[in-house]
Amino acid sequence: MVITLKFDGKLEHQGFRIFGEIREGSHHSRQSGNLPADPELVSILTQHWQNYRQVCAPYQRIRGIQPLEIDRGMRIPQCQESEQQLSVRFQQWLTYPLFQPIDQLLRSYLQPYQYYQILIATEDYLLYKLPWHQWQLQQANRQPLVIFCPLNFNSVTSVNNQNQPQCQKVLAILGHCNAREEISVNEDENELQHRFNENVEFLKEPRHEKINNKLWEKSWDMIFFAGHSETEGDQGRIYHNSQESLTVNQLENAMRQAVENGLQVVIFNSCDGIGLINQLAHCNIPYIIVMRDLIPDQVAHKFVAYFLDNFTQGIPFYLAFQQAPTKITGVRDRFSLC
Repeated sequence: MVITLKFDGKLEHQGFRIFGEIREGSHHSRQSGNLPADPELVSILTQHWQNYRQVCAPYQRIRGIQPLEIDRGMRIPQCQESEQQLSVRFQQWLTYPLFQPIDQLLRSYLQPYQYYQILIATEDYLLYKLPWHQWQLQQANRQPLVIFCPLNFNSVTSVNNQNQPQCQKVLAILGHCNAREEISVNEDENELQHRFNENVEFLKEPRHEKINNKLWEKSWDMIFFAGHSETEGDQGRIYHNSQESLTVNQLENAMRQAVENGLQVVIFNSCDGIGLINQLAHCNIPYIIVMRDLIPDQVAHKFVAYFLDNFTQGIPFYLAFQQAPTKITGVRDRFSLC
């Protein structure tokens, strides 16, 4: 079952007009509603992610953020407290009366332990960072798979009809990481080599022209980037070598050509990738994975390993994606992440 929620508006000042739809096979139902602007929720959300970054900074995959001398023993409880505050405020926001027709429609369809996806279409990136997995629509404590896309994404109603991607040709771009930094792309390289063997081609710290030419001259099923990235406003930027960086806008024509040639999957194993989503989605790439904020390097490696292990064994893409984070709980605990 796929639940589609289109959020038209802004969380901080405008609020949202919401259009909800449920699709299960040939059956579908629609309902509309509203959620209010909530500056207090934005403030709590911002504070929590600031706390998270202070805890996570020593292990990050983002360029230009240097580890600080901080008392992590003090920061972790602060992060856990702000996480709880965010959860409470988020749940309160969802109880708004004009949103209840949508909430009640969803609850009327869902059965205990039923697998379901929530596709959230929005232009407000703040929604990407809300704890949607805590929205319990079932009596059973089963977390939904939450997927995000731009509001006008062409495939917003067809996610359930997509075929399982077949990744026989993989282009792996390994970005610049110097010896002083806390990340390495070597494990990503080894994992891809192990999974795809001769079907993967590596570009190590390539020039912009090299990336562009590869996207135009060959057909690829998957593009994988490992290294540094960051979000500037609503734009994402990747650091593909020690001298250059790129926005997705600079690769848009080549990406569109790659999609015409069969590109199905793009994975950015790099931090703070929300800004990458918008332009990538407008290229109509069927499957996109980015990291929404800082993430410890070992956690990033393990996520990729578990996801590829599931995916290459034939587990459906979305299930492979959903299961991977549950397998890295032990790795996350080693870093005492909130």
